[in-house]
Amino acid sequence: MVQWYNVNIVKIHCYVMIIVYLCKKLTLPKH
Repeated sequence: MVQWYNVNIVKIHCYVMIIVYLCKKLTLPKH
């Protein structure tokens, strides 16, 4: 149970980091 929970946390964390990275990349002004 604990291992499965930790795996889910890692997956969620990675997913969130990817979304944040894409959002920052898209919101950067292109001059």
